[in-house]
Amino acid sequence: MYRRGRVCSRSCTLLIPVACIASAITGETGLVRALATMFERVSNGISQKQIEELIALGPPAVIRILARLANILRVPALPGEPPARPPTLVLSIDQGEELFGAEGRGESRPLLHLLAGLMTRGDITVLVTIRTDAYLRHLGWRRPRH
Repeated sequence: MYRRGRVCSRSCTLLIPVACIASAITGETGLVRALATMFERVSNGISQKQIEELIALGPPAVIRILARLANILRVPALPGEPPARPPTLVLSIDQGEELFGAEGRGESRPLLHLLAGLMTRGDITVLVTIRTDAYLRHLGWRRPRH
């Protein structure tokens, strides 16, 4: 297991996970806070307000700040090697089932739109976790009664 927000190899970096509790974008464990924390760790940072404004502009603006983050996180090349490419950023969305519940509905559609735009890039990986029972419930499967 890799520590959150750390380079896991020369080719990928795990970002701070986003938890989809209530407000998946602007909440305490949302995307804005996760990105602001990553920037604070590796550079002078971008304020949460600036990140919120960029998210409101849509995927192209978020892709630009993620590209900036990836360039900051680029591991220096070893002697005799060509310059290293920026790492693939892994954006982990925890409790993804909350995106489809009533409580998280306010920010779920904008987040899903944003994630769809981010996944068009080869240098950003989005990982969404969903509890097994919630996944099966969304498929319409019910546990048999004994």
